[in-house]
Amino acid sequence: MPFDLRDALRGLRRDPGYTATTILTLALTIGATTAIFSIINGVLLRPLAYRESHQLVALREVFVEIADRYPVLPLNGRHFEEWQGQAQTFAALAEYLPLSSNLTGTGDATKISLVKTSGGLFDVLQVAPILGRPLRADDEGRDAPDVAVIGHALWRDRFGADPAIVGKAITLDGKPHTVVGVLPPGFQLPAADRPTAAFELTTRVDAIAPLRLPTDLGWVGDFNYVAIGRLKNGVSVEQARADLAVIQGRIAKRVSEEAGQPATMRALVIPLTEAVVGGARRGLVLLMGAIVAVLLIACANLANLSLTRATVRLRDAMIKTALGASRARLVGQLLTEQLIVAGAGGALGMLVARVSLQTFVRTAPIDLPRVAEVTIDGRVMAFAAMVSIMITIVAIPSICAWPKWPQSPSAHGANTTHIIRKDVNR
Repeated sequence: MPFDLRDALRGLRRDPGYTATTILTLALTIGATTAIFSIINGVLLRPLAYRESHQLVALREVFVEIADRYPVLPLNGRHFEEWQGQAQTFAALAEYLPLSSNLTGTGDATKISLVKTSGGLFDVLQVAPILGRPLRADDEGRDAPDVAVIGHALWRDRFGADPAIVGKAITLDGKPHTVVGVLPPGFQLPAADRPTAAFELTTRVDAIAPLRLPTDLGWVGDFNYVAIGRLKNGVSVEQARADLAVIQGRIAKRVSEEAGQPATMRALVIPLTEAVVGGARRGLVLLMGAIVAVLLIACANLANLSLTRATVRLRDAMIKTALGASRARLVGQLLTEQLIVAGAGGALGMLVARVSLQTFVRTAPIDLPRVAEVTIDGRVMAFAAMVSIMITIVAIPSICAWPKWPQSPSAHGANTTHIIRKDVNR
């Protein structure tokens, strides 16, 4: 075992109070900051679980004349058709309607979650089924056969993960639908339970079927549909807003004609991540500030502990210097002690963080988005390691500023020799 490591362990054993206090302080600091950072990472920093998720946007409408009662509205199906046919800034657009349905025909009747969607949903999310094919635009035709893509959990639990499920029929609300695909496990669909609510990434999607709009769909009313889009490469959110603003102006004229009174319509284009996070961002930014405050307090306390201990250990330094130890050797030993303590505190801190996160996930506020994605991943581990190293480095000025550093045995004369003899006689 290297001498610095052996001497460092011996020094820590001689001062159990300092060692225990420092490790416990580190564990609580690293555990608390890592747990908080895990929440911020899972909710704010981690991209949504879609390819090129920064291109995804949530779409809503504003009817200015009734904005005092209904600040935002879901999408009108007729308006969506105009957007889909005229917008130049989107690679794909999709509208859908989350519903429930009765599944019969195989086993007991079961109520399942059903999403009726336009054919562009899989192009927007860029998600491919693990079996079969996705829904396409031609599935929306009124003469097209009834088809469905089923969820992975339903395929596993209801149909025993049958690899030959594609092409078989299931009965939804009394109508047979041919299964054309199976969703991948963990599939998430952005949804909002009311117009003003933030989007949620729901994972309970049992089946997806084509959305077929009524033939008599008007320009006024029927604001029922969730809408999302994928921007073309290089297109900004501002450009998409300007694009839809032109189309929405034409739609407003048609609404005014049908309603018999002036109407002002606007389109809201919001980055999907922002739509999901919603009002939680401000609170999480404050939490991030709390991380900085906790770290500064911990660093100050540990630096004071290190300086106090260094002053107390001046006697040991004088003895080792008299025996020929260099200043670099003494500093190396103290740094080794700091690294050992930081490693032990970091390991215990990760355990504290893991237990804290498990408790948080079980008791988190119901309106906090993406709670299920709060985990300790590689980025969180790197953050914890960085905190441990940073706290260790903070102690270096305290070590290097050790008062009255002994320079040589001759600098202390007989007094140093007396101390050495007294220590040896012990």
